[in-house]
Amino acid sequence: MFQTNVGGSLGIHRFIVFYLLYFVQGIPYGLQTRYLPILFRVNGMDLAQVGLFKLLMMPWLFKPLWALLVDNYFTRKFWLNASLLTLCILCVLSSFVPPTFVFQLSILMFLFNVITSIQDIALDSVVIESLTPSLLSQGNIAQVVGYKSGGVFSGGVFSLLSDIVSWGSIFLTLSAIYILGFLISLLFLKEESGVEHETSHISSTRIDSHTNEQEPSTISRGDDINSPQEISQSNCYILSLFETEGTIWMVIFALFYKVGEMGATNMFPMFMLDNGISPHMTGFWVGFSGQIFSVLGSILGGLMDSSHLFYNLKIHIILRGFLVFIIFLGILLWDLFGHLAYACSVVALQGVFLTGGAVTTITYTLAMGLSQKTSRRCRASHYTIITTSDVLGRLMFAPVTGGATEIFGYPAAFALFTLSSIVIVFHLLFSPKIIKDN
Repeated sequence: MFQTNVGGSLGIHRFIVFYLLYFVQGIPYGLQTRYLPILFRVNGMDLAQVGLFKLLMMPWLFKPLWALLVDNYFTRKFWLNASLLTLCILCVLSSFVPPTFVFQLSILMFLFNVITSIQDIALDSVVIESLTPSLLSQGNIAQVVGYKSGGVFSGGVFSLLSDIVSWGSIFLTLSAIYILGFLISLLFLKEESGVEHETSHISSTRIDSHTNEQEPSTISRGDDINSPQEISQSNCYILSLFETEGTIWMVIFALFYKVGEMGATNMFPMFMLDNGISPHMTGFWVGFSGQIFSVLGSILGGLMDSSHLFYNLKIHIILRGFLVFIIFLGILLWDLFGHLAYACSVVALQGVFLTGGAVTTITYTLAMGLSQKTSRRCRASHYTIITTSDVLGRLMFAPVTGGATEIFGYPAAFALFTLSSIVIVFHLLFSPKIIKDN
């Protein structure tokens, strides 16, 4: 694994490696959230079905279970490399399945999410272990910007090129990118120290950074039954994830902080398509331009003064709520003002992507800082629980927003998105001191 520089700089080589690996990880997200929904809507799928398609991301909810595997079996690099090779194989298989075969495509996308969620844990663990607290903001720039750049590539560029590039060519290109990611991980990420491999079992000695006590563990592949003592230790390990001050508050925040933003950015493209805006132009504003602004927002969030992160979080959440309200007004006045309402709504949408990107980076920086306050053995699982809450919030409301919009219409749905964007501000008022001082 990379060693942390003493001088307080992330280092251009580490930054590039982290950026490229997160770029690869972000590809399935852009494909599922930006490119495929537009494709499905153009082909007549109703809003409720488009929303239900987001349920294919449910494997991300099981990240705490995957994290236990990553923490206790093999090395993080093993899981990272294995996931990249598996995703390459899935891309080759997807190239033979046309987009009209929704059932078969759904199975492949489900598998994409299973493997990518494991990849996410392994890569996050590498970042957390190799960065000091002063470098977390820089590391999160590589993380969030790289991830969103992958989303721009798969969600935006593919939307723009969909008329001239075949479906099969898109997935063969992605398979080549995953091979490149595998080579980057293989050549530039070193094996973790302190982990030895055996043919029949894996033994490791973990050192708790807080107690400096060694915790030996031997995991035999042939052992099917755990002793009562082992079960008790496992339960204590899981429960200890919530003992760190601020964890429960952060989990609740991660569950709801993106609800209004995701509702607006997911449903406004559908509104544009239903009101005569071409798929090509819709894909440009949402999948390309919007994601560029999201990346810029992520960079902005990573460059903010680390001593005022919580204050900057509040400012950007308030501004984001105001911009969602502007989109809501644009929808209400669409028939009255036509092009002016369209222009104002699109500009506000770019602002939502910009502020949303900053909010995400700041939130994940705070989450990583909180996870570093737990024991070394628990860090991957602790951070995973917080990020899983983020995914759960999106999955809980994606099908609901699609169905509600189909039944009650766009104005009522965007009134709900605006309200959700404002309500989360009140949660910030009850933040614990450890979050404010993180």
